[in-house]
Amino acid sequence: MTGFIQAWKRLLRPVALAVVPAIALAQSPLQDPCDMNRDGSLSEADKDVAASMVLNPTACSSPILANGACNAVMVQRVVNAILGGGCQTDTYHPHAVTLTWAASTTPSVTYNVHRSEAVGGPYTLIKAGVRVLNFFDPNVIAGRTYYYVVTATDSSGNSSTYSSQVTANIPTP
Repeated sequence: MTGFIQAWKRLLRPVALAVVPAIALAQSPLQDPCDMNRDGSLSEADKDVAASMVLNPTACSSPILANGACNAVMVQRVVNAILGGGCQTDTYHPHAVTLTWAASTTPSVTYNVHRSEAVGGPYTLIKAGVRVLNFFDPNVIAGRTYYYVVTATDSSGNSSTYSSQVTANIPTP
């Protein structure tokens, strides 16, 4: 079991962290911009609507990219949101953090993102079941510092220890 835990630790090093400034709010923060069909949930139907907008640009009304751009980047952002990575937009959030990490070699894992405002925790789970190697956190406040760690869970429910901690300093407006 010790070798298993050590392997998890090696495989869960976050490899990049970016604080992403954005322009003004494009819509109500209560509506997820990746919910393309506006049914209140993220699903394959949202991916289908996004793909349809790309194929028929006259029907493009995407709030994900600036100026209602409908292209492969917009579709990929919807797919990432469906897989748990969060909905990354160009115009929706005044500040945000983008996390990426190295993949686990264990098959069928999902990732859990944890955050704290104190070095070393305690950490709060902010997103479970992420199936991609990145997460977009729009729920940050200007002037604060956040500390993130990631864990992985295999198909049997075994969870890894925390990854190395990464820091995000959110600029003031």
